[in-house]
Amino acid sequence: MGAVLASIALSESIPSDAAAGPVVTTRAQFSYGPHLGARPKPAPEFIGATNRAARRRLRLAELDRQIAGVKRQRDELAAELGLVDEALSNSELARRELPRTAPVAAALPPPREGGSHFGYSRLYTTRQRVSLASRKGAAR
Repeated sequence: MGAVLASIALSESIPSDAAAGPVVTTRAQFSYGPHLGARPKPAPEFIGATNRAARRRLRLAELDRQIAGVKRQRDELAAELGLVDEALSNSELARRELPRTAPVAAALPPPREGGSHFGYSRLYTTRQRVSLASRKGAAR
């Protein structure tokens, strides 16, 4: 076993002639023949079933935090959706309570040919004011 470990060189970086033999660097890089690789970790870890179980617990705890965050977002969105549904139903109720416009539109005189409806409405209103003012003046 000692001879095998002694055959692996320890270096600061992978030398350009890495094909010469196996090399491990202090930056978690490795090379053996034509194969190069790296597996940097924030801190060294032990191997074995106990360490895998500890890493699994940490991963599960992180996933539980993420799931809780997603559930909070879902609840917030559901509350917002409820407010939007309420506003929509209120607007529908208000729309149903408004008087129908068809009788009002039918009571208005038809617009002139070639004129805009808005301009005609303004003209019609102005004529009504003039007519009303002349009637008030005639009554005096």
